[in-house]
Amino acid sequence: MTHNQEDQIEKLLEQDDMIWRQKARLKWDHLGERCTGYFFLLNKIRQSKATIKEMKGDNGETIRDPKQIGDFI
Repeated sequence: MTHNQEDQIEKLLEQDDMIWRQKARLKWDHLGERCTGYFFLLNKIRQSKATIKEMKGDNGETIRDPKQIGDFI
């Protein structure tokens, strides 16, 4: 993965996070304290989107093991 690709991924994740925060704020303004479970669910969804589940290695093999993905990055 090139530095430019890493920057693009980081920018997209920041944009996604900003959208979720805006949605959560609107929901909070509307429902107040009642929606704590809603916010936990939002966070869980956001975290799952930010997780790399698989990627292609240098020789084209698919890497799915989280440790191997971390080592590859």
